Amino acid sequence: MRWAPRGMCPACGGFEWRWHEVSGRGTVASWTVSHRSFQPGREAPYVVLLVRLAEASDVLMPGAWGGSAEGLSIGLPVHAEFEDLPTTDDGAWALLHWRPAG
Repeated sequence: MRWAPRGMCPACGGFEWRWHEVSGRGTVASWTVSHRSFQPGREAPYVVLLVRLAEASDVLMPGAWGGSAEGLSIGLPVHAEFEDLPTTDDGAWALLHWRPAG
């Protein structure tokens, strides 16, 4: 499994690849608070998580947290949710949000 997606495998140099569906579950590996918005539809400040995916512990997936950093801890179980934003001249956007696993 490769993240971020790219044309060539960094391990073997191969150009063949396919997408792998994952559960959207993982655990918090790190987080920070962003005081500047870099995405359409995102108001600052907001918390950004790095999440270690359940199916690929070497993959760290970034995404927004729905609340404050209070109560976050390394290893906290989370799951992914996607928010579709209105289509713009730049195309369609979806924002990844991490939520507590329940």
